[in-house]
Amino acid sequence: RVFKGLKHLELPTKLSSNLQYSNIGYAIAAEAAANVGGLPFERLIHDKVFQPLGLTHTGFLPEMGNHSNYVMPFYADSLKDAQEGRFHEGALETKLEVTAASGDVFSNVYDLLRWGNTIMKFGELDGKQVLNKEAVEEQLTAHTIDRSVRSMPELGPAANYGFGWFMDSYKGQTVYYHDGNNPGSTSMIAFFPDSELVVATLSNMFLATVPSFLHYYLADEILNLPRTQDWMGEVALEVAKEMFDLSARATLGLDLPPRQKNSPASHPLVQYEGTYKHPLFADKVVITLEELEGTGKKNLHLKYTVIESKMEHYHFETFSYNAKVFSFGGIELLTFTTGEDGKVSGLQMKYLDKTWNFLKIEKISSSVSSSSNCNKPWSQEEGVNEIQMDEIETAFEQGANGQDVFA
Repeated sequence: RVFKGLKHLELPTKLSSNLQYSNIGYAIAAEAAANVGGLPFERLIHDKVFQPLGLTHTGFLPEMGNHSNYVMPFYADSLKDAQEGRFHEGALETKLEVTAASGDVFSNVYDLLRWGNTIMKFGELDGKQVLNKEAVEEQLTAHTIDRSVRSMPELGPAANYGFGWFMDSYKGQTVYYHDGNNPGSTSMIAFFPDSELVVATLSNMFLATVPSFLHYYLADEILNLPRTQDWMGEVALEVAKEMFDLSARATLGLDLPPRQKNSPASHPLVQYEGTYKHPLFADKVVITLEELEGTGKKNLHLKYTVIESKMEHYHFETFSYNAKVFSFGGIELLTFTTGEDGKVSGLQMKYLDKTWNFLKIEKISSSVSSSSNCNKPWSQEEGVNEIQMDEIETAFEQGANGQDVFA
C-alpha cells in the first residue's frame, strides 16, 4: 500500500543535479533487488553481504536482542542531563519498518571497519573479490551535488553523493562517509582511501554529536594533519548545544505561530470526530472525543501511526497535539477544513515542511467514542475501507494538475 500511494506524490518534472535524500527511495531499491534476487530483502542482504564479508555481529534490528551483548537506546532531555547521566531508556525494535533498507540494521565497530575496508578496496576482502567491483565503483562515483559551497575551511569547495556514500575532501585527503540516526542511536562510518584509514563510530544516544566529528579528530592525530579546530572539546560540544536547544523548543512547542485570542472553533467538538485519510500515507488519522478520567471534561484525541495524544484547541480550526515519540518530535498543529456544506471535511497536517490534506472518510458515532472502543473507526469491515480508499484515489486523480481536490 505504501508503494501504491506514491503515485500521489508530487515529483518535479525535471530531475535536479542536487541531492534530494529519500528513505523511501532506498525502500524502493530494496524491493527491486528482492524481486530480481527472488528472496526477501533481509535474506538477500544476509546471503550477499553479511555472510560473504563475515559480518557476524550485523543484522536487522528485530534480531538484535538475540545477541548476548547489545546496547539499549537512550536520550536525554537536555545537554546538562546528558552530561550528568540522566537518560530515558527506550526499547529494542521488534519489527522491520517499511523503510528498513535505509537504516534498520545493527552492527558493531569491528564489523563496520571490515565493511568500510571492503568498500574502500572496491569489494576486495583479504585478497578475494567478495563484492562486484563495478558495482562498488558506481557507489563511489559522484551522481548528485550535496553542497556547492565550502561549509568549513578544512573541507572541499563542494561535496557530492554517490550511491549510499557522501564524498568530500578533508585537508587534502579524499573522504567518503555516511552517518545515521535512529531514535536513541547515532552512527558514522568514514574512510580516507589516500591513507587507508577507516573510522567507525557508534553511540546509543540520540543527539550524540561526537560521531559527526570523531573521524576528523582521528585523521588529524593519525595522519599528522595540521590542527585547525578542537573537534571534540569545542565543535562537537557547540553543535550538541544547538541540537538539544532545537529539540527542547520542539518538545515545548516554542516555535509555533502566535496564538490568536478570542478565536473559538467553528464546530462542536463531536463534529471533528472521524477517520481521515491521505492516499499517499498508509496510516489513517483517527480523531475521537474522549472523557478525561475523573473530570467529566471531554477532549479530542488523536491517533496516528504510533502517536496517541490529547488535543487542545489552539485557535480557530487549529488544534495542538503532542507528536513526541521517545526522542523524536514535539508539539505540532493540525487544522480542520470545512466543506461547502458547512461540515468538517478534512484536516491539514505538516510533515517535512509540506502541508498535507487528509480527507474525512468515516464519521465516528458519539456512542462508540464514549465506549471502551473509542479509538476504533466506526466501520471495521475491510471491504468498506477498501472501497473508500479507491474513492479517495479517484478523487485525487481527478484533481486539476495533480492538486488535492479538497485543498
